[in-house]
Amino acid sequence: MREGAGYVYISGRYGDHDPWLVIERRIVRAREHAVALAHAGIPYFSPHLNSAHFEAVVPGVAREFWLRLDEVFRAGAAALLVVTHEWDKSVGTKADVAFAETTGCPVYWTETIDNLVRDWPTIIGEPGAMYPLYVLKARSTPSSKLHHMCPFKSGTLLTFHVLLL
Repeated sequence: MREGAGYVYISGRYGDHDPWLVIERRIVRAREHAVALAHAGIPYFSPHLNSAHFEAVVPGVAREFWLRLDEVFRAGAAALLVVTHEWDKSVGTKADVAFAETTGCPVYWTETIDNLVRDWPTIIGEPGAMYPLYVLKARSTPSSKLHHMCPFKSGTLLTFHVLLL
């Protein structure tokens, strides 16, 4: 583990010159993965969420400011999670991956987020710690077969844990 690291940096295409709705979809994608990490008890930083639509909120702030801010957080991350959608069209995301690879920071892709959750205790130097592996929302009704096999109130969060030794 790198000194002082204890969070995942979520990287992905933002595209501050793209239409507002396109950017919003990318922010939502990053948020979905941030939610998954939060449910797993894993701290994260997402530039998408930290500065969402700031290109419109503070248009006078140069793009370089946001890139430097992202670099500060990226440098302190214990792992990088890449939002795969359009990542290869993003100069910033490619730079994040290259930085992680040169510094030994593990890189995970959104398709492998379960591996990140599984590996997290080892990444931060706490083998044996338990973190939720999956968080599912029960969608059962009293008349459904699922309800009889697993009688949880609809909407209940079901969490499955993994213990890493």
